[in-house]
Amino acid sequence: MFNFKAYRDVRRWYIKIDPDIVHFHSSASGFVGRWALPCKKLSAFYTPHGYSFLMRNGTKFKRFLFWLIEYLSAKRSAVTIACSEGEYKEAMKLSKRSTYVNNGINTKNLKSFVRSISKIQHPIKICTSGRILYQKNPKLFNEIARLLPEAQFIWIGEGELESELTSPNICVTGWIKREEALNIIKDVDFFILPSLWEGLPISLLEAMYLKKICLVSDVIGNRDVIKNGINGLICHSANEYADLIRSIADGKVEGVLFAEHASNDIEEDYNIDLMAQKYDEIYFQIALNYGSRDEIIRGIRKLAQDAADGKVKPEEIDEHVFDNYLDTAGIPDPDLMIRTSGELRLSNFLLWQMAYTEFYFTDVAWPDFNKAELIKAIEKYNQRDRRYGGVKEE
Repeated sequence: MFNFKAYRDVRRWYIKIDPDIVHFHSSASGFVGRWALPCKKLSAFYTPHGYSFLMRNGTKFKRFLFWLIEYLSAKRSAVTIACSEGEYKEAMKLSKRSTYVNNGINTKNLKSFVRSISKIQHPIKICTSGRILYQKNPKLFNEIARLLPEAQFIWIGEGELESELTSPNICVTGWIKREEALNIIKDVDFFILPSLWEGLPISLLEAMYLKKICLVSDVIGNRDVIKNGINGLICHSANEYADLIRSIADGKVEGVLFAEHASNDIEEDYNIDLMAQKYDEIYFQIALNYGSRDEIIRGIRKLAQDAADGKVKPEEIDEHVFDNYLDTAGIPDPDLMIRTSGELRLSNFLLWQMAYTEFYFTDVAWPDFNKAELIKAIEKYNQRDRRYGGVKEE
């Protein structure tokens, strides 16, 4: 059911605050926010953190309804910023005005909790973290615990499905302070995440940085960060989880290297500083000493070299592949190009990226181009009928 109260509240909030940028997080706020805001006068962004239509606890009709809502909402003016590469691929099916920024964690605040594993403890200690909901798959967690009666299992959190955790070797902590949770994770050997769907779970990133051996389900988010057999393991059944944990505990599989690789990967690719930098690049960008022809030629050279090296197959090359070889890789194409000072040319600027961009020309000089002029340009843009190369139906 549509939340009309939230819709009215967001409308009032917009009028009162008059923000320059707004960013909606999660499907619910993204739905209400994108329809409530007259987003024509500001930059709007949306991050799903796990699309609702990927949930497995609903009927096919319910999932289709969620997909339809996302599809229609994606036609609003917000740019989708997915939190993982897997979520980005789903976003691109809904709107090409999408990009992604991996979730990141503050590794500096976690350094004191890092404990390198020299050997597996006995009894084995295994944990997970999060609300005890259908999404987190407590039923499978319980099955794994029953298959490993000699191990100690800890669920950090609480939730309405706690009754499904019946195995006697499972301890449920309830909600505890963050420092307490980190201390528990620090002292376990394995972190498992058997979720049915995810965005890009912070709990997994933290466990990986803390050098835990991580075993996860094969879903978006989990498989984006876990490189199977390198920095962790991807599992498909309770027996697979149990067998791999036993193999690592018995020394048949080298688990310490997984933990070391995982921690290094998080430090390099999933830290909060990198995340903030990428958001800055999306929110605000400056092009210095830039020429579009030069950018395209450099992109072609890199693509040709990768094709020669066998990294890219010629038949796989399309516009989306080529996008990744440009300076703007990962950044959505511009919706509106504003040309000031009476100039009526592109001046070798974003020739590839502006294939379907709307142009606005004004005689106002750049130093005099103020907020009122910007609003005027955006209002003119709102009157355009954007078809992205399609033919208008009469």
